[in-house]
Order: sequence, then C-alpha cells, then structure tokens
Amino acid sequence: MEDTKKPKTTIEYAEWPRDAPSALERKVLSIICGNSRLHWALHEGSVNKFIPILFWHTAHVDEIEGAYEAEEPCDLLEAHIASQAHALIFGDSENRGFIHNVSETAAKRDAPGISVFVVSSNPAMEEKICYMFRDVPAKIFKLRNTDFFTEEQGVYPTMGVDRVAALYGAKLHYGCPALVIDGGTAMTYSAVDYDGRIIGGGISPGVKVRLQSLADYTGALPNIDHKKFKALVEGNIAAKTPFPLFAKDTETAMISPICGELACQLRSIVRQFVSRCQSNQPTSLTSSNEGEVTEKEPTEQNNCKEGEVKEKESPEQKKLPIIFTGGDAKFLYDLLKTDASGIVSMEPSEAPTPTNIYTKIVRNLVTYAIGNIVHEKFLQKPMTPQEKLKLKIQGLRIAAPAIDPDDVFTRGCVFNITPASIIEGYAFHARFDNGMQKDLTLTELYDYLVLYNEIGEEGMWSGSVGSVDEDWVTEKKTWSSKVQEELCNVSRPIRSRTRELKPHIERGEVHKLFRKRSIGWKQSRSNKRVKRDVRKLQKPIGKRIAKMFPIESADGQDPADTIFFGTVKHVSDPHLEWYFIQYDDGDVEEIDLNEVMNGIALYKEHKGNDGKADSTAGGSATSSATTTKLVSQKVTVTKETNTFTDMSLLLSASSPAFGNEDTRRISEHKEDID
Repeated sequence: MEDTKKPKTTIEYAEWPRDAPSALERKVLSIICGNSRLHWALHEGSVNKFIPILFWHTAHVDEIEGAYEAEEPCDLLEAHIASQAHALIFGDSENRGFIHNVSETAAKRDAPGISVFVVSSNPAMEEKICYMFRDVPAKIFKLRNTDFFTEEQGVYPTMGVDRVAALYGAKLHYGCPALVIDGGTAMTYSAVDYDGRIIGGGISPGVKVRLQSLADYTGALPNIDHKKFKALVEGNIAAKTPFPLFAKDTETAMISPICGELACQLRSIVRQFVSRCQSNQPTSLTSSNEGEVTEKEPTEQNNCKEGEVKEKESPEQKKLPIIFTGGDAKFLYDLLKTDASGIVSMEPSEAPTPTNIYTKIVRNLVTYAIGNIVHEKFLQKPMTPQEKLKLKIQGLRIAAPAIDPDDVFTRGCVFNITPASIIEGYAFHARFDNGMQKDLTLTELYDYLVLYNEIGEEGMWSGSVGSVDEDWVTEKKTWSSKVQEELCNVSRPIRSRTRELKPHIERGEVHKLFRKRSIGWKQSRSNKRVKRDVRKLQKPIGKRIAKMFPIESADGQDPADTIFFGTVKHVSDPHLEWYFIQYDDGDVEEIDLNEVMNGIALYKEHKGNDGKADSTAGGSATSSATTTKLVSQKVTVTKETNTFTDMSLLLSASSPAFGNEDTRRISEHKEDID
C-alpha cells in the first residue's frame, strides 16, 4: 500500500553572513519552538543592534495533522501575532489579516521582506510556521547550535540549540564562568568555564512532566494541573508552611517529593559547578577564606570585552553567576534559596547552598542571544555593488499592461530575482496586485519601472478612483529613478532603451505605448490562441544583425554611435514577437521583430566590418533548423511563459559575478538597501 503520509518540511538553516538582515529592516522577528509553547519576540533593526523589545507566548499551532491547513495562513498568523507585530505585517492595527493588507504594508516598508529567525528542534512545528508565513514576504531561517558556540568550544552535534543559545546569552551578559538552569518541560542545566568553553550539562524531567507521568502511569493518582501546582507553591511561601515530607493527602504526597528532589538536585549541581570552577580558576585569581573568588591584582578577565581591563570588580561580579530561565525559573530559583524558601521541609544535615554565587532570573535569555548573534552576523555581511543593485531592484513597485479587459494597467512588485534555468542569467519575478505573476526580462523590468514612475498607483492616474498615500508613492518613485539610473550606467541595451523612451517620458506619454501593447495582448488571448506563422517567427533565428549604441570616448567627449554585431538566438516571447540577441562582446538584449529587421538591414550595409561573417554564414542554416522545433513548441505556450535575462547586464566588466545565490523557496520579497 502506498504511503500517503506527507513528508516533513523544515526551515532551512541560515548561511552567514548572506542571510543576515538588511540595513533597511526596521524590525525583525524571532520564534523559539518550546515543547509546550511558541515564544515570540519583536526585535529592533540594525541601528539598535537587533535587541528584543517585545515578548509574547502562544500555544502550539494545532497539533492534529493537517487541521491547521483548514485556516487561511494570514488568519492563523493574525491569531498568533502581538499587536505591535501585527502592525508590522498587516499595517494599521485595525486591518484584518487579509493578503492584500500584507501586500500593501510590504510595499510601504523600506525593506519589503521581514526576517524571521527560528530556534527549533521540532520539524512538525517548523512546517506550520512556514504555513503561517506563506503569504507574507518573509525570509525564515533556522539557527544552528554552532552559531553560538563552535565545536572547539565544546558544543556537540546533538546538543539542543535552545540550551546552547541560553548558555551563550548568559556568557554574553554575565561573563564566564556561568551556569544556566532552564526550567521548562524538561529541566536542563549547562555551564561554561573561565575560558568560555562548554563544561557540559544534564537533562531531567521538569515539574510538569513529573506530575503528568504520575497520572499517566498509575490508575488512581490525579493529574495535578501545572497552574494549580504553582498556586500551591506560592501559597506555601506566603504562609511559610512548607510541604511536609510525611503528607496526609494525595496531592501533597505527590508534590512534596518532587520539590524535595529538585531542591537536593539543584544544590548538588551548583556545588559541583563551584568546585570545578575553583579548581580550574586562572592563576590571577585565588580563593578567600570564605570560599569567595577574589582578585589578586587588576587584570584582563575572560568576561571582559577584548581590549578592556576591569580595574575593580564589585563583590557580586566576583561571585559565580547562576542564571535561571524558562517557565519554572522562579520556582527553581526559590528552591535554591536558604531552606528552599519554605516550599518544602529540608533535611537538617543538608549542606547549605554555596555562598560564592549569585542568582538571577532571566526569562528571555535565548531571545537576547538571538538578537546578539544576528547583530554579529550583520556586521560581517559584505555587500558588493552587484548585490546592492540586485537588492535595490527587489521590492520596487512596477506598472504593466493589464490582462483583465476591464483594466488598462496593473501594479505590482518585484519580489525575487533567481538564476534562470534556460540560459545563463537571472529572472525578475513580479507579483501583481491582482494576483498574477510574471517573470520579466531586463528590458521589461526597465519599461515597467518607467511606466510606474509616470502613472503611479491606481488612485493617482487620470480616470482612476480611490485614494493613496502620495508620500510613500513618491518615495517608491525616487527609489525607482535611482535604480533606472544605475541600470543605464551598467547596461548598454538599457541606455539604448532610455534614448528610445526619452521623448515619450518628456511628453508624459509612456502609458500610450503600453496601452497599444496591452490591446494586442488581450486580442491574442481572446482569439483562442490563434496560431502564428511558425515560419515567420523562425526566419530571423541565426541571422546576424548590427545595431548602433552610443559609446563615450576616453577623453570625455560626447557619446558617438558605434556599430555592434550580434546573432538572433531564439524567440523569447512568441506573443509579442520578441527575440533574444547575443552580441559578440557578451552583452544580450531582447528586441521586437521590427528592430530585428532593421538590424538585419543595417548589418547588410556594414557586413564587411564583421569579423565573424564567414564563420557564421555556414552555421546559420544549421542554427535555424535546430531552433525550428523549439520555436514551434514555444508558440503554444500561454502568456505566463517565463522569460529571462543575463544578469551580466547589471555587472561592470571588472566586477565578479554573484556567488552562492539563495534559490531556496523560503523567501519572496527581500529588501531595498542604501
């Protein structure tokens, strides 16, 4: 029988520094997948070092397989998100979790994409997080344990990333050595020594698991709710009446041993930690008569930042930090106090808690660690001019001829740039507000940017109704103009296209060009795919063409038209009769049939200057024959056929090409950058 169980999908690990947030991201999110709950945080941007400013906790997404998919992703996300983060994703706090609110809010952000960093060892929950963010322009990355400590520093492959992150947070804020005790579903403890190396740790059942196991594996014992347990403990502390070792009711008989065992276990862990640290302390430190660590002379300590020297330390800093975190942090903290804070009766001979320690409760220790590690990776992120240009293009608003016969133009956003699969280069993926998607060539991208700069949003164009925020439209146009200028500086075909469009731009008539084109598009769709003459389309394939491009001289004189030769490679858009041209100097361009015919005519005039004329003459027929089959296949493809462009158009001749591009399906929008 075929296994119909869906494969588990997990969030991809972050690759640093590539996946560090953009400088324009004002806020980022983090999610910690605990065993019982999701722990969320909203972080500041790079200016404020990604520090967390808001924390909230939610129950796990429905654990019933497939049940969560019954809800729309945006509805599910809205139910889990805090009000401040709601505004970041959906806009105004009154906006409902609709996809169009997500799209409009993303367009208004400086960086359309939101970075989400996840600490998790739960693949099923990771899949559900991805589902919640499915319709949000988000980059979701999972952190490794080696992001916080290296293997040389003592982390082992199976060590939980949450434990490692908590230890990193303690080391960051309280120095070394440090002991972290995490009271959650499982109670864990981990420690680092004076050198910042991981000593090790342990895992044991937490309070909730201990109580639940008694109910699950016996027939008569009650299931004591965790909230009720906490209330009973707080009541004993307030009344100073500890749980007796010899109880006279079932609930007390279950709770008292758990508290007594944990109190003894905590003291044993702390004593061994202190003993180990004292026996391995640096030579510059000695122990006083009372067992407290004291400083012999001012020196640079391991818990100082590099280059800093602490001249004098307070008594608390000389003591060893014991950091409690997790849902049961306060309970465990109280158990470690003298006489266990009156929670449970202790043995008279029980050794006292060591005096050379100090204890702290830090509930969101892992979240602070995430913020710091993201900031560190952000500072390491190199940004080449090519990457800057690519990221500036992502998130730009565009306008294009509409497919819907009721509309003239449609607006959208460039949400991704990916390596092409057909030819060497990149595809510019556009998502329009009406839900349509299209892959753009470089020329189409430039045309749609110019068109948007002229007509703006729907409510701004003559004959349209509605209202828009003119300030953010102006801002988007400014970004678009800068990108257009950069494209002209690095791409000869775009410079040529700029010259063609300049008269129309000056008269404010660019929209007239695209209205004509849109009519032809609609007609081709309404005619039930009228078959085009394949022979007409294939005739130019393999032909040599010539074209004039303005080239600036070295002495700074006005640009002079220069002849460049190229070859017609294939039909890139059979509906609009556009052809892909490969020039002999490596540049590529897409032009329509009229330009191709003009190029062939110009080539005949200058054929004598073409050094490749002889070598290509014999191969032209073969090239045409080879492409006949390809063209005939492309003619029947619908309008959504992907077209691609060589990204080398965006690169200067001396600059390296993009490397290690992220082709994972975890991100749609990314960001603009300065």
